[in-house]
Amino acid sequence: MLKESDYYFLGGAYRIHPKPVAAASFHQFAMGPTGFVIDINGEDYPVDAPKVTNLALSVAASPIENLQIGLNLNHFRWKYIDEVPVSGSLFFDAGVLYTLPIKESETSGSRLKIGGSLINFAKDKITFASPMGDEASNHFPIIGRMGVAYEGETTINYPGAGEGKIGIVLTAEYHGLLNNDYRKGIQLGGEVVFREILAVRVGYLSLNNNDNGLPQYNFSRGKDFTYGFGFIVPLNQLTDQKFPWKLHIDYVSLEPVILSTLGGRLPNRRGFSFRLVRNLSNS
Repeated sequence: MLKESDYYFLGGAYRIHPKPVAAASFHQFAMGPTGFVIDINGEDYPVDAPKVTNLALSVAASPIENLQIGLNLNHFRWKYIDEVPVSGSLFFDAGVLYTLPIKESETSGSRLKIGGSLINFAKDKITFASPMGDEASNHFPIIGRMGVAYEGETTINYPGAGEGKIGIVLTAEYHGLLNNDYRKGIQLGGEVVFREILAVRVGYLSLNNNDNGLPQYNFSRGKDFTYGFGFIVPLNQLTDQKFPWKLHIDYVSLEPVILSTLGGRLPNRRGFSFRLVRNLSNS
């Protein structure tokens, strides 16, 4: 079922003025076909291909140097039971990011980034309908996040290859579901980029979980590592700027977190991605 599911994303941003930026993004997760049915009062209702869709309108600005603030308006829609209309609602997110330069020179530089966000800060709800016409409302999750990142690059002498850049990124994030005692955790990540060509990445997740009073089967905390690597092909340099793009080829291995001894572990999720990146400010 998951192998036959599809995920769609489309997004874009436009700088209105030297400081404010407006953006729009579209996400959709289309699962299926599931072959599931739900028994309601002795009658089966098919759940053939549920879809979750979110359209976000965003605005961000930098009121002072090195400080960025942003706001999202989300239009969320969920189609679950085939014979029931789509459920939809609006909710808001807000975020802030501050960049603290540490060292800047011709051969090296480093900076510290501190950020935070609050998803659904207005405590909005979504209303669902049943096939019989009954309705019920549930709160969207209220998610708080705080994170810090260190970014640094310098020039070193590679044995047998001369001078070249090396870049390091270290990240740490805490997130918590504020309207629930569970789903609080930390995420740690690191990346090293050699000569602006090869990137090696590693991550770690630790997440608490509601064991539903069954400690012999369920774990109260899930944790695992992820890793990946990437290649950056400087097509702009290889073509003397005739093709002003860089090709990014990335691999990631995501080990599903084990939360129970029942059912074993889902298969490891591995993925490749290909991206063409262009710096529009230089065009």
